[in-house]
Amino acid sequence: LGGEFSGEATLAADRAWGGPFPQAPGLYVVVMARVIPRLYGESDILYIGQAGKLVVRGGTSYQASLRQRWRDYWQGTTQTERDLRDTLIRLMHDGDVVVVVFTTEAATPEALARREAELLDRFFADHRELPPLNRAKPTLR
Repeated sequence: LGGEFSGEATLAADRAWGGPFPQAPGLYVVVMARVIPRLYGESDILYIGQAGKLVVRGGTSYQASLRQRWRDYWQGTTQTERDLRDTLIRLMHDGDVVVVVFTTEAATPEALARREAELLDRFFADHRELPPLNRAKPTLR
């Protein structure tokens, strides 16, 4: 993914969301400290995602920050988030090192969705499948 990601947080099963995640929207990639086989080649990427979609809570809408997104993952607010959280916790308990790299370069929800789709397209072109913890590509309007 090149040098476009500017921040990094090493996750720990006991305090996984707390790292240095900024209070800004952004893109993130969850990687392992080892590579895993894919249909074509191998990769250390587990998940590609974004934090920036407009969220409505209590009648107020706001653009989710990276910090809020990771809090949501560890609080398990949806089934998908619980699945990702539980998988990452199992990996960490088994001794794997899991790191999140992130950038806050693309600020608008549309730019974040487009950049996430580009990264997933690149991964798919390289490996003929999505990262193991991604279930679908985002639909762009």
